[in-house]
Amino acid sequence: MATEPIDLDKLVPGYAFPLVRISIDAARAAAYLRATEGEGEPFEAAGTVPPMAVTALAIAAMGEAMALPAGTVHVSQDATFHRPARLGEVLISRAMVSRRVNRGKINLINVGINVADPSDLPVMTAETSFVLPNEP
Repeated sequence: MATEPIDLDKLVPGYAFPLVRISIDAARAAAYLRATEGEGEPFEAAGTVPPMAVTALAIAAMGEAMALPAGTVHVSQDATFHRPARLGEVLISRAMVSRRVNRGKINLINVGINVADPSDLPVMTAETSFVLPNEP
């Protein structure tokens, strides 16, 4: 992850966020399930991670890398899961700005996210959108 937040002016189509490594152990998966009031037994029995936990961590890592101004709203996400992530598996998240539209006082930014295993086999692909106010 970047040591300094990424300036919003750099978030143009084609901008690639720093790679992020994600690993979800049993405790982190359990915390996610408690927060979402999800049922953990099927995942525990299979040794896998709730799919949306992977998405949530990938989006959170990307959001932490940006200098999001007050008033930013996460407006949508669309995810496709290619296979279950295993507990403790190290995954690599790549995110890239796919679209940015400036509409006066706001910006609409779309980001594509690809999460894969170390062999680069896909685990999850997603598209997420944010509305960000232009800073005064």
